[in-house]
Amino acid sequence: MRINCVLQALVPLLFIGILNCFSQESDLSGEKLPAIFEKYNKSSLGENVFAFEPGMDMNEIQILIDTIFARQSERRSEFSKNRYALLFKPGIYELDVKAVRSNTTHGNSVLTNFWRSVENLTVIPTVNSTMVWGVSQAAPLRRVHIKGNLQLFDKGYASGGFLANSKIDGTITSGPQQQWFIRNTEIGKWAGGNWNMMFVGVPGAPEENWPELPYTTINEVPVIREKPFLAFDEKGFCVNIPGIKKNSTGPDWINGVKPEKTLLLDKFYVARPDVDNRVGGPAEGSASSCMVINSRVVCADHIWLWRADHGNGVGWDKNRCANGLIVNGDNVTIYGLFN
Repeated sequence: MRINCVLQALVPLLFIGILNCFSQESDLSGEKLPAIFEKYNKSSLGENVFAFEPGMDMNEIQILIDTIFARQSERRSEFSKNRYALLFKPGIYELDVKAVRSNTTHGNSVLTNFWRSVENLTVIPTVNSTMVWGVSQAAPLRRVHIKGNLQLFDKGYASGGFLANSKIDGTITSGPQQQWFIRNTEIGKWAGGNWNMMFVGVPGAPEENWPELPYTTINEVPVIREKPFLAFDEKGFCVNIPGIKKNSTGPDWINGVKPEKTLLLDKFYVARPDVDNRVGGPAEGSASSCMVINSRVVCADHIWLWRADHGNGVGWDKNRCANGLIVNGDNVTIYGLFN
């Protein structure tokens, strides 16, 4: 999967989080990284977080991106501890951003492209005016403006994804992508459909015609608060907190809607990421439940809860989980519950 493009920050900051996958064994985190990594690792956000500015050397940034891509594409890296975030401060970047290779063991499919995200940027694709985002599970696109087309597969099958609070000027082509959930996004056109395609609050969505076509279309999103996002201003890194929206359609930023509040990063404890839930994979394991919600009036957005279907210690009588989700509260709304 490759994004040949010009990148632009939307409002304050572009955030690309990349966590690659391929097999289920080793921890590559002990390998020595090239010296160039230290030059761009100057933030307080962790050793695997790299922050860029538009005045920096694009060739060096490209080398760093390619190095991470090669490291993440190791067949052993699916369940490793390699987690990276690439942060681009406001500006224009001409880069070839690679996220993952196709999995040749599954006929050039991307059925194990998990755990990566892109948010808060504009993409101007340079190859066929098309951005390729071939992913399968736990790989959201949020708050992006693609000035071109979006392709949801690479060279073969793909299995699930999520797009929210975004604008796609051209056509979204699903091809062999099996399932997709889109919320609060404006699209030029949608082409294709496989198992299940869900549209909620999406101007430009196809008409619902189930079961002849695998489309479920709902005009408005009843209630949602968009995911907080990292930003950068004269005071440094901060976090923008969006407000609650009711009966909404399309992206909120397109009309200049500003966040409800902004908090400086020093108000937060920066923790290691642990968002999606998977039982088994790197080793045999079990759980009584993947997620428990002990609150009322909650919006959950893009939740992946599943038992591993490949890896170590995987089987019908192994990697068990009694409950994927337990909710102990009223008025809980969930969008994109995948399991």
